[in-house]
Amino acid sequence: MIALTQAYIDSLIDFNSQCIDLMEGLGNGNSELCLTHKIALGVLTAKPEMYVNCIKHCDSWGPEVERRAYPDLLSAIKSKEDHGGVILELFIKPPVPEVKFPELRCYAEPHTQYGEGVVDGYNRCLAEIKRLNGWGE
Repeated sequence: MIALTQAYIDSLIDFNSQCIDLMEGLGNGNSELCLTHKIALGVLTAKPEMYVNCIKHCDSWGPEVERRAYPDLLSAIKSKEDHGGVILELFIKPPVPEVKFPELRCYAEPHTQYGEGVVDGYNRCLAEIKRLNGWGE
């Protein structure tokens, strides 16, 4: 098993950033490999939204876990010092790279009925994707 020290995490962040810059510089910014590096970079740099202190209680009914949520790490640590428990980081949403769309296509010269159909279909498809996801024009 590899220990994820801060130095190792920093080297992974640098590596993924360099790969993304290189691929975008070569015009491959939307490739599957580049998106994989963007997701890895997002995971490595994501910050938790909240901290949860899980406190185990035992009573006549058996063990029970109480969860207390805190907006910052210091409050969660204080709760742990006062009541015991285990602090977990809570990520509200997964880190996702920004989605970029290509520009609408224009008609190429010379105009042909086939070429116009391809361009119209492409532009309608792109507009429908944006509409379905609420991204507007």
